[in-house]
Amino acid sequence: MKAARKLKSFLRKKLKKKERRERANLFEKYLPIISQKAGDLVGKEPPEIESLVKEIAGVENGEEE
Repeated sequence: MKAARKLKSFLRKKLKKKERRERANLFEKYLPIISQKAGDLVGKEPPEIESLVKEIAGVENGEEE
């Protein structure tokens, strides 16, 4: 029973890590486009979004925080 619980915990952590990476990839893909278009609408330069992507996705340099 103990081994099954440990395996379940390991697999859950692995899945969460994968989901976090996928979420970060989506933000990295679409946030620059959205930022650029929003900047065009208001007539301002888009902000630096790299740190924002990391904060939103909960990822630091491709790793979990």
